[in-house]
Amino acid sequence: MSREPQMPAAMMAAFAGMQGGAGVASAFAVALVMHTLEKWQEPTGKELERALKTAERFKLSEDLAIFLPPEPGRFASHTKKDGYKGVVMALKRVDELPAGERAEAVAQVRGLLGAG
Repeated sequence: MSREPQMPAAMMAAFAGMQGGAGVASAFAVALVMHTLEKWQEPTGKELERALKTAERFKLSEDLAIFLPPEPGRFASHTKKDGYKGVVMALKRVDELPAGERAEAVAQVRGLLGAG
């Protein structure tokens, strides 16, 4: 028996309205906030090491590792795991942008998440 996708309607609407290079940063910020449901803080120490290892595993650039939230645990719900996959996919889209757009998208993500 196949399970239904668990993407909330608000997130689907956000992704639908944010197509193209300019909306990638917004799409990622929405995915991250929907996944964590808490204020973003730049990781330091062990959290940063964990984020760098995770970014390497997902073949993401090191400068985007700071945006990776902690991975859901082994016994986490499918909803939580699907939300995490959405965050990683949105980050991969940011990583695929050309250099100029990518730098702008990273700055937009930082601004949208409240990091200035």
